[in-house]
Amino acid sequence: MRRARSYPRNDRRLSEEVELIQLPGVEIRPHSAMAHDAFLASADDLWFSLRILIAFRFRLYPRTLAEFRETTGEFSRTWHPIPVEPRQIEDNHVDPPFFGVVDCLLARAAVTLARHKAHRELLHAAAFGYANSYKTFLFEGGLTSCVEAIERLVTAFELTVSLAREALDRKEWRKIAGKLKKAVDTMGLADSNARLVKRSLAAPVTLSLEERVLRMVKAQRKQWKPSDRQLLEGLGRMIKARNAIVHGRLVEDINEVYVELVRARALFERLFLRFLNCPGFECSGYPQLIVAQHEDKRSRAQQRTDGVARYGTGAPSARS
Repeated sequence: MRRARSYPRNDRRLSEEVELIQLPGVEIRPHSAMAHDAFLASADDLWFSLRILIAFRFRLYPRTLAEFRETTGEFSRTWHPIPVEPRQIEDNHVDPPFFGVVDCLLARAAVTLARHKAHRELLHAAAFGYANSYKTFLFEGGLTSCVEAIERLVTAFELTVSLAREALDRKEWRKIAGKLKKAVDTMGLADSNARLVKRSLAAPVTLSLEERVLRMVKAQRKQWKPSDRQLLEGLGRMIKARNAIVHGRLVEDINEVYVELVRARALFERLFLRFLNCPGFECSGYPQLIVAQHEDKRSRAQQRTDGVARYGTGAPSARS
């Protein structure tokens, strides 16, 4: 999408111009006799699904004119229909999340979302988190937003197939935790330390985000190509970089953050399309190229480091 931004100089004013997407107007009529209120609720329900898909495809927030009112202890919001500007020519500097006819995706994916109505709020947050990773000026903000989107998508998937985040059943864990707490009492720890250890045993051990993502990929394994699986090889580094940013630790190599942002976006696109039962839509292979080049550079740097550590700085070169 074409965007134009200007930066404030000597005043606090900031202008932003964002191209709006033209949505076709469609007159929808009920297939059979339906009460007016029920039809409006059904149409609103369909729009919510389309809103998720539009945010994903165009990496923008579909907005209508909203009126907000805030009083003591109360907040209200009223939506108003507004005309949409005509679509302009797109800049093709950034590949779309998938290649194919958008209408086909909307028609097929809306059916899938209708089956997962109970979890659409999570999917809505996931799609908007992915879109937000393209709107932030900082790689760090984009990475944290996109990894959070992946985590929300994984959570929605787990809820649809009744998978738990805990590595062990809670009933089974209580038995194990009871024995561990008794062992803590025999270790002679200070009371304050013993309480801290026992408190850490209150909840069952949970799967890491990396394990949960791989579990989702395993469920979709027939739809994942070998080239797409290459993105999973650095999954742990992507999560580690995001955790370092969230917890205030310094990530010294900005290229590392950029590559992991590219990986996160590509992984979300593939996970989301397969969750929507739309594996036939092809994604760009450019992220794999970026990741592969970075991995090759990392491997060669590690080999040089290992060579120096093994032979010392005075080691003979290959030419001698």
